[in-house]
Amino acid sequence: MKMSGVIRLAGVLAAALAVVGMIAAVMACSKWEERVGGAKKVRVIREAEITVDGTTEFRTLPLRIGSLAPGTSVTAAYTIESDGNSCIQVRSAFAPLEVEIDGRTVYRFGAKGSRPSFMKDPGTMIRWIQVEEAGRHRVTLHFTSPNSRTALVVSAILLSNQSGLLRYYMNHMGPAMSESAVLVVAGILLAFLSLFVIPLEKQGALLLWVGLFALSTGVWGVSGCDMALLYLNDPNLMYVLSYLSFFVMLLPLERFLMDSIGFCHPLPFRILNDTLLGASAAAIILQLVGIVMFTESVWFFQLFLIVSLLSFTAGIVYEAVRRRNRTALAMLVPMVILLTASLLEQHFYRKSVGYSDSRCFLTGAVVFCFCMSIVGAFSIRSSVLIRRREQVQEYEIFLLQRELTEQQKYQAAVLQQEERLRRQRHDFRHQLTVLKEYSLKGEKEELNRFIDLMIKSIPKNRDVRYCENRAVNAVISYYASACSEMGVQPEIRVTVPPHLTTVQERDLSVLFGNLLENAMEACQRMQDTGKRFIRLTSVMHLNTLVIRMENSYSGRLRRWGRFYLSGKRDEVGIGLTSIASIADAAGGNASFYPEGDVFVSDVYLTLETEEN
Repeated sequence: MKMSGVIRLAGVLAAALAVVGMIAAVMACSKWEERVGGAKKVRVIREAEITVDGTTEFRTLPLRIGSLAPGTSVTAAYTIESDGNSCIQVRSAFAPLEVEIDGRTVYRFGAKGSRPSFMKDPGTMIRWIQVEEAGRHRVTLHFTSPNSRTALVVSAILLSNQSGLLRYYMNHMGPAMSESAVLVVAGILLAFLSLFVIPLEKQGALLLWVGLFALSTGVWGVSGCDMALLYLNDPNLMYVLSYLSFFVMLLPLERFLMDSIGFCHPLPFRILNDTLLGASAAAIILQLVGIVMFTESVWFFQLFLIVSLLSFTAGIVYEAVRRRNRTALAMLVPMVILLTASLLEQHFYRKSVGYSDSRCFLTGAVVFCFCMSIVGAFSIRSSVLIRRREQVQEYEIFLLQRELTEQQKYQAAVLQQEERLRRQRHDFRHQLTVLKEYSLKGEKEELNRFIDLMIKSIPKNRDVRYCENRAVNAVISYYASACSEMGVQPEIRVTVPPHLTTVQERDLSVLFGNLLENAMEACQRMQDTGKRFIRLTSVMHLNTLVIRMENSYSGRLRRWGRFYLSGKRDEVGIGLTSIASIADAAGGNASFYPEGDVFVSDVYLTLETEEN
């Protein structure tokens, strides 16, 4: 399996794991009721006496009281019936609260000293208060209206035992909490996976952006869910996490869309991304200095969420329809789902008076992240294939240039040899005349000395032919010469048919060049430690060329799964990949493995010669 296939499989597995986890979590929540023993039915107390500025009236809860000046006192009084083993649940959102039961204060929340100085108002709180005495009781909630809002929400109180309240939360908030938790886990998995993919392929950042979007969305869902306060009862921390994750949620999503699609007009989308980044930074600074609360600046991000999603969806539609962008076409349906979920979420949020669990947007985000994990993996695969093809083509051009250089050297040597022979023929008559004179005079010593000089003047033939195929021989000659200069004398005994197709000559030149170059690099990394050697052999059997390369190496190999990583870059070696691809295309195979201190490369492939 190639690296691109591994990346695709990893992305699909990560997304599949997220979906399986979501299904398991929802099933677990659906069966929670059976696991909670002794749970009583929850009574929702919706009728209360509401007192604002001295005016009291009976109202049905939940109730939003608007147009309040900061610090206005609001009282909600309830009458409950307790069996002596009951709990009431009270809730306050961004408003200090004091709880009284029969005129006795039992709980206080949100006092100025209990929250950080940069927070004008406290966060959201839920509290279970035990009512130990049986009978009728008067429960009074004293709210102080927020400083950062003009409205106060008074929620209904819940009456049951602890098991009943827990079951109520699991039934009503369990699915949203489960989806949020699954998004958090899936986001962490994708981000962690991207750390292994990015060093091998820069497009692996797509998995990182999807993972960060899933993580921020999941954190927003968890921290904004009342159920989370049962496990981490820190309203101030939940307040910061909820709004901060909502503000930055779109940043990784926009980066993912820009990097994966490659819009033909990217400037508007860059402006949107930069605007969101600047607005998030400004909101954080204003909150830290205590000027503008997150609750006051959230309206901008709610509006920006819709504007951004609409803009990106329109851009994706344009890319898919007008430019036939396959990636945009694959993202079209998931993007429309996410946009629809966002619009519905905004609609439900504005209609709701009390708590909203954001289940609609979370469901859309889960579907979107699942689809985008697959799209991201395919985009990475496509990028890997394109880059690998470019590298192979560059290397083929390099080898062809080397082949041409060696052929030019060979032709120059032939011309030089012909020039020497021409001069020798010119001088040969004079030499024969001298020999005849020495022979007639009987001067044997002079004759022998002159013959020895003639023998020494004959030039030696230094042209080494490693095989009958000129193109392959030129490449082997180049690397054999380079090995000799490095201090390694290669043992080369190869058989390659002289007449091959142009494509096969090119492929074999690339193949032998890769084998010899990898062997040279392995010997260079040994740094004179141990004996360095290179042995290259090949034989023809029927129509199959069998090649074996054995070379020394340092004993240190870097692997990624079943692949060997390059010694020059943190990626799978292009040389070995190219060799395997050439053998594969020719109906053969290639295997690479160490045997002690020897690295072995075995290759076989089918050749088409004039004879077959």
